Amino acid sequence: MKMYLANELKAVGCKDDRSTFNDRLIQLLASSFPGMTIDDLVCTPDKSRVFCNAIRDASESPKLTNKVILKALMNLRRAKKSPTGLKTKTSRQSITKRLNQVGSDLTREQFITLANDLFASMYKDRTFDEVACHPNEASDLANVVRRKVGIAELDDHFILRVIMNVRKDGP
Repeated sequence: MKMYLANELKAVGCKDDRSTFNDRLIQLLASSFPGMTIDDLVCTPDKSRVFCNAIRDASESPKLTNKVILKALMNLRRAKKSPTGLKTKTSRQSITKRLNQVGSDLTREQFITLANDLFASMYKDRTFDEVACHPNEASDLANVVRRKVGIAELDDHFILRVIMNVRKDGP
C-alpha cells in the first residue's frame, strides 16, 4: 500500500507539512548523525530508534511511528533528494576480512547467501526496505543471523548492510 506522507502526518496530529517534515528529517540526520548516510542509519537499529525519538520530539508528534519516519527518510534517498553531505565517513568493510577477523570459516558468498536466505524465510512477502523501517524487526533479523552463524561479534550494521547490498546490487 502506498504511503502518502501528508495524510500520515495529519492522522497523528503532526503540524508539519510534507516539505517541512522532510527538511526536519535531513537536518536532524546531518546534525545528530554526522558521517552517516540514510542507509547507514536504517541498518543500525539502535540509532534508528534514537533518530525516530528525536523526530517525534522535534515535531511534537509523539504518535508518529518509526515506520512513517524511516519510510519518509528512505523515500528521500530513493528520490535522490538526500544531500550529498551525508556520505559515510567510514570505508566499506570487506565481508571476507570481517569474517576472518571474527574467526569465521564462512566464505563471503556463504555468508551473503545465509544472511539473505534467513531474511527471505523470516519475511517472505516483505522487502528489506520494509523491514528496515521497523528497527525492532531489523534487530531481530540481525540476531537470527548472528545465532545461525555463531558469531556474536558481528554488529547489526554489518549484517544488515550485507542484506541491503544484495537488494541494491542484485543477487
